[in-house]
Amino acid sequence: MIRSITIPDRDDRSLRPGVLYIALLVVGIFLPGCQIDFGLMRRDHVEKFPSELSRKTLIALPEGHPAGLADCVRIALDNNLDIHTALINRRLAGLDRKIAFSNFLPHIDAGITYTSADRQQAIKAGPGYSPMSDKSIIRSAVSAQQAIFAPETWFLYEAFKKGEGISELVARRTLDLI
Repeated sequence: MIRSITIPDRDDRSLRPGVLYIALLVVGIFLPGCQIDFGLMRRDHVEKFPSELSRKTLIALPEGHPAGLADCVRIALDNNLDIHTALINRRLAGLDRKIAFSNFLPHIDAGITYTSADRQQAIKAGPGYSPMSDKSIIRSAVSAQQAIFAPETWFLYEAFKKGEGISELVARRTLDLI
């Protein structure tokens, strides 16, 4: 007669997950209890703004030095929101092109799975017990893919490349308008 039973381990680990869940629950309840006073932040900003503005003005226009046309143009170029926006868009277009190029690279996926049983299953065969399965199992997998013919990848790469050129032109024209 063959029957399947489970042999209990010597150390009982059933208490550990419960304690872990309770600790996570306590941390999850008390950690987000921090609060932000936006009114206080706004008041601090209002108090500091005039002194920061005068400090930046002294850096841009030293006292006793009259502002000339070159100084005015330099200040306008440094503080113009359209120029900053155009430069950020130019940078983003370059990143988009690099991301599109990554579609040409091979895609490699790696994964690992670890399975552990608290109690090893065993089968009674005669006077003793014989294990039916391993107590822990590790599975790993690695896969690689390389696109050989993907016209949509070429189309996307060329589109982002042209977008990078357009954003470069827009940034240059924005600087010319100032």
